[in-house]
Amino acid sequence: MAIEFFLNIQGEFLTPGILISEVNKLGVGTIPLVENTKNGFRIESHFNSLGFTVSVFKSTKPPYNIVDTAFLDEKEFEFNQNIYFRFNKELDFTPSFENAIKIIQGVMCNANTRALLNSSMRDDLCFFDYDKTLHINTLAEMWNNIDIAKELEKWNVKAHPVS
Repeated sequence: MAIEFFLNIQGEFLTPGILISEVNKLGVGTIPLVENTKNGFRIESHFNSLGFTVSVFKSTKPPYNIVDTAFLDEKEFEFNQNIYFRFNKELDFTPSFENAIKIIQGVMCNANTRALLNSSMRDDLCFFDYDKTLHINTLAEMWNNIDIAKELEKWNVKAHPVS
């Protein structure tokens, strides 16, 4: 089974240029032209150096753009764009995950919107809110990584045990 993360974003602000800019900050080499898909775009060219492929999709049709989350009182989160990370199972997961968090953090730092990060196991990992508050699920052990914690210093982090 593949390891996948989904960043479900309210609004449609993410462009190929924004995503390429964040990936280029990782220093993995020049990202070639992004492959366009029917409802978005994808970067596959650096699968081994990044440790994942990353795709962005528009998703505006209920019920396909609504997910349940324990982070919100209303329980349902509606989104318009989705950043999809599919990780290379053959590589060490930690550096790949750190790269994904750097991209996510870079995208969300410049956005005035909300987003929910969850995994292919349907675990809620974190929730980005309008006021630069980041709600993290303390039951997800990955947040214990020191390098990832440095990436989160720009946020007002609130811890929640979400199951």
